[in-house]
Amino acid sequence: EWQNSVTDILTHLNLHSAYHRGQIATKTRQSGYAPAYTDFIHAARNNLI
Repeated sequence: EWQNSVTDILTHLNLHSAYHRGQIATKTRQSGYAPAYTDFIHAARNNLI
């Protein structure tokens, strides 16, 4: 049986989603397209969202 703290789970979710965003961006570039813009904090600070 596995047991993890809420902090561990939230950290995993955050890091794991970044991993998949990187995978998708790489595949998108390899297909000749520009990847989606995913920098949330930059977008929020610059009123892009």
